[in-house]
Amino acid sequence: MVTSPALADRAANAAEKREIAREAGFPARCLDVRISTINRRWASAFLRRCNLGNGSAVYRRSANGWVNVFMGPDDKEPCRTGVEGVPTRIARDLRICR
Repeated sequence: MVTSPALADRAANAAEKREIAREAGFPARCLDVRISTINRRWASAFLRRCNLGNGSAVYRRSANGWVNVFMGPDDKEPCRTGVEGVPTRIARDLRICR
């Protein structure tokens, strides 16, 4: 039997969510923000509330704060095709790909 690794991302705390929302340009209440537990410098944000559309983004924490490295629709691509600028392990953990 072959098993896949468990997804282990976690919900962002209030400060992380606020910082990422500021970088994204949306109110924090409109975003579902997840932090990778493989590498906590990576986060995803899904626009799912507030009737503002849908979409996903990946952020990486730098010395100057969170920086957007990927934006796209919320329809997940296969992980084997990759998510530009995001390591596959991180993309899987953050549920950016399937």
